[in-house]
Amino acid sequence: MAVKLIYQMLVKLLSWIVLCARSDITKEIEILVLRHQLAVLQRRTPRPRISWSDRAVIAALTPTTTRSSPSRIPDHERGDRAVDLDEPPE
Repeated sequence: MAVKLIYQMLVKLLSWIVLCARSDITKEIEILVLRHQLAVLQRRTPRPRISWSDRAVIAALTPTTTRSSPSRIPDHERGDRAVDLDEPPE
């Protein structure tokens, strides 16, 4: 644990020394490159179009992957009390 901390401190110290030794032009070029990388990563891709065959596959697989809805589970297995909306609360 202590060795890792000392290593990280040494690496950070050396990176600061290297940063101070760089010229201003090099720093500005690095900033421009980082800004370009950020701009590329922030681009949003358009939403993919789903064809009818994709929809058919999704529709065929959906019933096999979804869990049972609460209406299909008997009241005694639900764990909470079933609420009857037609009767007023006591």
